[in-house]
Amino acid sequence: RFVGDAGSTVIMEHLRVDGPIEHAGAGTLVFRHGDHRGYRNTPDGTGDAFFEDVIGAPYLINHPQNFWGRAINSEFGKRPLFENHGGNVWLLGYKTEGEMTCLLQTAGKTEMLGALFYPLKNRHPTGPALINKGGEFSGAVVMNSRGYKLFLGPAKGQSDRAVTQRQVSRRGAPLIYSLEP
Repeated sequence: RFVGDAGSTVIMEHLRVDGPIEHAGAGTLVFRHGDHRGYRNTPDGTGDAFFEDVIGAPYLINHPQNFWGRAINSEFGKRPLFENHGGNVWLLGYKTEGEMTCLLQTAGKTEMLGALFYPLKNRHPTGPALINKGGEFSGAVVMNSRGYKLFLGPAKGQSDRAVTQRQVSRRGAPLIYSLEP
């Protein structure tokens, strides 16, 4: 648990953290070259967060915060791997494995560049890879399954706004899509 004041910075490198990392202060948190079992911020956890070259999930941005991620590897799980409920999130290089929701957003802004959603098989997963129920999203995504649903629009319970990779490109070119409800 990190509770640093504004202007302070904590840097963690080359560590394995077997529990969730909780950001509960206005200070900056940097986590590089490591493994973790989750990240979340609290109402007081408004400090900037930088994650680079890490393996871990889930990420829970529950309160306004700036979050930068580079070379994020999140694998498997029953809950979404990354949730944004009001933060400003920027991801460069985001890889997932397994058939689950890779990003759930209800508020805030997310820019995802260079994402690979990798369900491991060319099947038709039952749920979408990305759900945007609110806020702004833009991204460039590729995947190895043409049946994986990419985006479910903000209308609750409606899947008619879902888009599959097959509908976008038969050659697997990156999908660039912007949704602002």
